[in-house]
Amino acid sequence: MASSSFISGNFGDIKGFLYAWLGKQNKLPSYEVSQQGTKQRIRFKCELTVILYTYTAIGNSTNKKDAQTNAAIDFCQYLIC
Repeated sequence: MASSSFISGNFGDIKGFLYAWLGKQNKLPSYEVSQQGTKQRIRFKCELTVILYTYTAIGNSTNKKDAQTNAAIDFCQYLIC
């Protein structure tokens, strides 16, 4: 699993890139974050969807921001594969 510093160092603006790219198509990403696990081991799961795309990207992390970033990375990987 990627560490937080790896994500911020290499994909820090992936959410901005995705937002701008989708904006050119008049679409917006929708992020839904849910909390999982126990109080001592909280994990956040983020589901990213875009209207007219059937794919739902998933991101997990110990904080909401990184879960959203991981979901954005997943969606971008879907777009290029």
